[in-house]
Amino acid sequence: MAKYRDLTLIGRGGFGEVWKCIRKEDEREFAKKQLSFDAPSAKERFQKEVRILAKLDHPNIVSIVARHLKEEPLWYVMPLYSQSLASEITKLQGDPIRIQKIFGAILDGMEYAHAEGVLHRDLKPDNVLMNNDDEVVITDFGLGRIIDSESTRLTSTGQWMGSVLYMSPEQLRDTKYADERSDIFSLGRILYELFTGPLSSAIQDTTSLNPAIAQIINRATRPDSDDRFQSVSDLKKAWNAVVSVPDSISDYKRIKEIVAGLAAVRDPNESDTSELLQLLGRYWDDNDLLHDTLMALPAEVIALMAEENLPLVRGIIGRFVEHITSQRWNFSYTDSIGNQCGKVFELIDDPPIRAELLFCVVEAGVNHNRWHVMSVAKQLFECRRSRAESLAIAERFKDKPPSLMGWIREAVSLAKLDDILKELICEPEKQGLGWTAPNTTRLG
Repeated sequence: MAKYRDLTLIGRGGFGEVWKCIRKEDEREFAKKQLSFDAPSAKERFQKEVRILAKLDHPNIVSIVARHLKEEPLWYVMPLYSQSLASEITKLQGDPIRIQKIFGAILDGMEYAHAEGVLHRDLKPDNVLMNNDDEVVITDFGLGRIIDSESTRLTSTGQWMGSVLYMSPEQLRDTKYADERSDIFSLGRILYELFTGPLSSAIQDTTSLNPAIAQIINRATRPDSDDRFQSVSDLKKAWNAVVSVPDSISDYKRIKEIVAGLAAVRDPNESDTSELLQLLGRYWDDNDLLHDTLMALPAEVIALMAEENLPLVRGIIGRFVEHITSQRWNFSYTDSIGNQCGKVFELIDDPPIRAELLFCVVEAGVNHNRWHVMSVAKQLFECRRSRAESLAIAERFKDKPPSLMGWIREAVSLAKLDDILKELICEPEKQGLGWTAPNTTRLG
């Protein structure tokens, strides 16, 4: 058996220490994990971790180079890695290419582990080691178990162990309920952290993320395990569909082909709308592309897309409105914007989307002094709506410029509004803020 000499202590956990060591026969450096907690349960966990790792052989799961389990101190030797994923979290924000590679490696490792019947149950960035983005391994299977194993579990009923911010609700309630979907929950939390920064609480807000990414995170972390991805393979398939390396030339050409086809038929093909949504999610940052696509598509097709993937369409329309309201447009095109927004508004019964479209029409009409667009805005404001929609509109128009609020107060019939919108419109008036029509010739 090869002999190893400890060099420096590089880590310490609840049950053991990790040392940088050197193999005497060839002077190669490794990491040695050594049990330092003197308790029967700790010894059993440590031995179980070694058994699990010895069972697995995958480039994204840490390997065992040597082991010493017959007498104390118990230890095993593994390759030496320069850092954990936890130390890279802040550097990864805003770098989807690195996230794609690293998270893909984690998915590959866990897909293999589950296929071999092994759960992890303590997935977190601290338990992902790396030298670079091409050398990423999952480690610390001390809380793992062999699925359907007849051996006694080391966690009794009602007990849980692991890292709370990454643990599924069922695992927090009772470890015996943890299964593959509990690891999927942890993977979703890791993905959320990769995009938003170090976790500080269990609260999760994905509204600022690409809706396609947000949808994956939200589905992976559903409270009910039956609502999550049911396998890592399913999660991996969804992830790859979103982050696959784009070919912008052919993809843009394909988007134009699909849009032209959808605009020319009465009954849109469901596979075409699905492909278009996937492509638009991939080019989420191309505001011009999103804008051109929404203006070219029939409103009925946009409504069908919302039925298929509401979070993504919400996000696309939000970026569309942001783009529209940050630009100046010629008169005829401003009218086209108002007409398109009005048509989509009528066909999609979703409060956040309708609030966005209403704001877009009001802003475009008032700031471009287009009477036709303002008349569309008046009609949309005065239509019947749910309380949820009124609340969404009130939130969207909160703290908007007096020019917008003054026009609404002058143009819209208060008698046709509910109390929520009446309060929204009348509040600026209490503060002495009004709207003065521009001194221009009436156009359109």
